[in-house]
Amino acid sequence: MTVTAKKPKSETPSTSPRRVGIKEFKDRATQLLAADEPFVVERHGKPVGFYTPIVAANAAQLREAQDIFNTQMEELAAKLGLSVEALEDELFGPDSAAAPAGRP
Repeated sequence: MTVTAKKPKSETPSTSPRRVGIKEFKDRATQLLAADEPFVVERHGKPVGFYTPIVAANAAQLREAQDIFNTQMEELAAKLGLSVEALEDELFGPDSAAAPAGRP
């Protein structure tokens, strides 16, 4: 009788993000977000949101980049005679996922 050893599972990460039910997300949000791994939040097996962590060398650089981006958006909107919200709608669509929650 020949016995073969099982191959160890690959150490390479999965190409698809982790799937998390909405109740699990509600109950474990802090732990899930702290893991710094992308995941999909699902309700009844259908995606309702995605989480992709921001990887920045340091938080100060990220804040500086956000400030520069916001300033450039404001300047461009003014040049075009638009509000920042109208410019965002033009760039990303009025119903885009890029729109902050609570805004139509």
